[in-house]
Amino acid sequence: MSDDPLSLQVSIKVTKPKGLELSKKFLNDAYLYWVNEGQFPEFPGKMSMEIRGIFWKNSARKGKLNYWRYSSHSDLSVLIPGYKQMTPEQKARARERDGIESTPRGDHEEARTTLQGALAYFRPF
Repeated sequence: MSDDPLSLQVSIKVTKPKGLELSKKFLNDAYLYWVNEGQFPEFPGKMSMEIRGIFWKNSARKGKLNYWRYSSHSDLSVLIPGYKQMTPEQKARARERDGIESTPRGDHEEARTTLQGALAYFRPF
């Protein structure tokens, strides 16, 4: 096992009926269900959760090896505000400026299974 430090970010979109309060324990339990099962549990009514992005990097590495990596379909506006409205050239410059790789590393499922050990210890809420 490596002692390299791993920085990890998971962006989750939660949709719920207006006025419904959700505890951090409930949200973290739903997140752990996703980590272990690859999907969120079934929720009653109009509530849902979905992964917006999985981002990780090894901060002990140098140069471009220290860049943020991300799964495909990740919403890079999580890391770069205004990303969706940028031109392709602006997006490329913003990724380089903010230390984000130019292409994704597999899909959410591949990232989940590869990073599962670290994701199990991570609590987003």
